Amino acid sequence: MGDVYARDKRDYASVNKNNQKVAKTVNHAKCYLKNYPRPQFVREDWMSLDGDWDFAFDRNNEGENKRFFRGFEKQYGIRVPFSFECEASGIAKEEPCENVWYARKVVLTEEQLKKRCILNFDGVDHTAKVWFNGNFVGTHSGGYARFSFDVSGCAKEGENLLVVKAEDGAEIDKPRGKQRWMDYNYGCWYVQTTGIWKSVWMEFTAPEGRIGSVKITPRTDEYSFDLEFETSLSGGAEYELLTEVEFRGKPVCVVRSKMDGETLKQKCFIESSRIDNQVYFWSPNDPAVYDFAFTLYCGGRAIDRVGSYCGFRDFRAEGNKVMLNGFPFYQKLVLYQGYWEKSGLTPPDEEAIVKDLSLIKEAGFNGARLHQIVETDAFLYYADMMGLVVWCELPSPHTFNGRACERASREWQEIVKQAYNHASVVTWVVYNESWGIREVSYNRAQQAFSEGMYLLTKAYDGMRPVIANDGWEHTRCDVLTIHNYEQDAKVFGETYRDVNRLQGKYQKAPPHMPFAQGYAYDGQPVIFSEYGGCAFSEDTKAGWGYGESVRGVDAFYNRFGALLRTIKSLDYCAGYCYTQFTDVQQEKNGLFTIDRVCKVDVGRLRSMNEE
Repeated sequence: MGDVYARDKRDYASVNKNNQKVAKTVNHAKCYLKNYPRPQFVREDWMSLDGDWDFAFDRNNEGENKRFFRGFEKQYGIRVPFSFECEASGIAKEEPCENVWYARKVVLTEEQLKKRCILNFDGVDHTAKVWFNGNFVGTHSGGYARFSFDVSGCAKEGENLLVVKAEDGAEIDKPRGKQRWMDYNYGCWYVQTTGIWKSVWMEFTAPEGRIGSVKITPRTDEYSFDLEFETSLSGGAEYELLTEVEFRGKPVCVVRSKMDGETLKQKCFIESSRIDNQVYFWSPNDPAVYDFAFTLYCGGRAIDRVGSYCGFRDFRAEGNKVMLNGFPFYQKLVLYQGYWEKSGLTPPDEEAIVKDLSLIKEAGFNGARLHQIVETDAFLYYADMMGLVVWCELPSPHTFNGRACERASREWQEIVKQAYNHASVVTWVVYNESWGIREVSYNRAQQAFSEGMYLLTKAYDGMRPVIANDGWEHTRCDVLTIHNYEQDAKVFGETYRDVNRLQGKYQKAPPHMPFAQGYAYDGQPVIFSEYGGCAFSEDTKAGWGYGESVRGVDAFYNRFGALLRTIKSLDYCAGYCYTQFTDVQQEKNGLFTIDRVCKVDVGRLRSMNEE
């Protein structure tokens, strides 16, 4: 099998503090392929299914009875992967519809049909039912997790019909995040996202077997990576798995193992005299990554090859500090909700992602809290490559019952698994502000579920900090996070000047207690993971911000600077997260407008963050 992967550099336009375009160079992983939807697990033999599809609303939910899966009369053309609610889709209808249909022709060659045809969906909100040539191939529930189906048994040479039904009701017992469940926007809930909203693609693998996934864990104490593979094998032959590791084009490790089942563990030691520092650690200042190539052999013949990469880094909570590679790391985060003016929750393209990350770094932040959204793998890839730490968060359900618990736990496990290998992901957040567990302060069942989700996450990832309920009413947490939108820096400072006031007995402010009943502060790192939210008075004529708005740029600098200096003066504090990066629909407290124009001077923001 030929090595088609090649390291690439690509220049992207960003803006400096004077809103002038400047060049940004991204050092890509060796396996990088332009527009490949899953850049940390790359196959060369693939076909994008993004683009033009047929689309129909099914307001009476009669499409299955009418056999729409064998074809239907299109009502609109839609541009996948954009949801029908947004302008980029070509439809732009914001009124909700619980059942919608998609269809497109897929042309397959005789050569492709000699292989397994794997159909991949990066995200369909909320439940997807999929047919291929009229044959039902599977269903998946969960709007934020990736899933795949093998359609080989019903594929044919020439034209094939792919049909998808998306079901997305207004239930509040499923992870929905900031998506509204009324027919109108309110508070901090925005236009819903229905149906296919991330990329769709097909890839082709050998019939004898394929690599399904790999979990890559850096072990900085012994200069190694631990690998855990899941494969799909047809059986009846001898299988081997070869792992090759490189750093900037220089080989550092080769491991070949025989397989006696569909799972396999390997260890790759990477300390090498072939590279100048022997081992390179990933950090925001030097986002170095190791390149991986995995090859599956059957009877001595290579049948599957996957390109990947991983940063070598350790991020954990120790005492009252968060540590990156053994050193204290002060987090300067900005809240990132991932909305775009014309494309909703879906990034317009790769270049738009790079511009966002560039702007965040140029404003002096070293990370982003991804809030109530599971970003595309392309976003996480560029965070890896450009050196921006991110927090990964479950979009919240909004009630507590048995079905809500089942849905949240199942989808969260899928999300953690698919984001695990990204070096940029440094913290897992399960719930936000008690959404979905609103009685967690005193309800023992909700406390037990919150603890269970914490422990479930720690079982899969024993290194990264886990926060069971971000903002207040904590149960189990590796980092104590606090949300407070007090706009007066003096009041803010008085509230938090003494770390002992975090013990759960301080009643004056904020209105929610730091800990649920029965839990108390145990010396964890403290991060103010939501604060600020300052809006300009002219912006609030068409929306809102937190607290009293400011009149003019100078008033903004005074408030922003005073709050920031107050937080930095707290010697027990390990970081902060400012709300927020951009305006989002009716919420007008962004540092940038929804079309990414900075409301103030980017350079001055950077100076304040870095001072």
